[in-house]
Amino acid sequence: MRQTVKSAQRSPQKPSQKPSQKPSQKTPSWNVKFADIVTALNLVAGIFATYEAMLGRTTLAIALVAAAMVFDLFDGKVARFLKQEHELGRELDSLADMVSFGVAPGVILLQLYGFGALILTAAAVYAVAGAFRLARFNLLAAAGEKGYFLGVPIPAAAFLLLASSFLGLAAWLQALIMAVLAALMLSNLQIKKF
Repeated sequence: MRQTVKSAQRSPQKPSQKPSQKPSQKTPSWNVKFADIVTALNLVAGIFATYEAMLGRTTLAIALVAAAMVFDLFDGKVARFLKQEHELGRELDSLADMVSFGVAPGVILLQLYGFGALILTAAAVYAVAGAFRLARFNLLAAAGEKGYFLGVPIPAAAFLLLASSFLGLAAWLQALIMAVLAALMLSNLQIKKF
């Protein structure tokens, strides 16, 4: 008995030796579903819209953003109908929305207004606000808040922004609209989902 105690005292466990810790969350699987392909089409439309805007073909770019809105409208419906809702799809949707409704509209307006510093600043503020809006949306969705949107959704903001671009407004007024839309995306305004 004494020998056991003594041997235990002689060889204390090193502090560096820790039991192996398993990650608390399971690694998401690479499991692409049909609804995710619809979301990817939203992203592709946004990339093409940005490209066309850079070439000065703003009418085509706006049409491509409109196509992205259609894909964005239906990807969630398809996911629910086919029971394909999952975390990967939600994250992919936000990344696609950032390109199609955060970056592309800003590039379109930059092309329309001649790449001025005022519109560039407003476009950056609008895009950053959109990124925060999408990040907050994902956190709320993960927490189970599904009955309403908190802040104006970025596709709606993009629609209003591009609709205002047809009015031929002065650059300062267009920049102001972008700033107001950025504030609305970041607001705590609750908008019921339909």
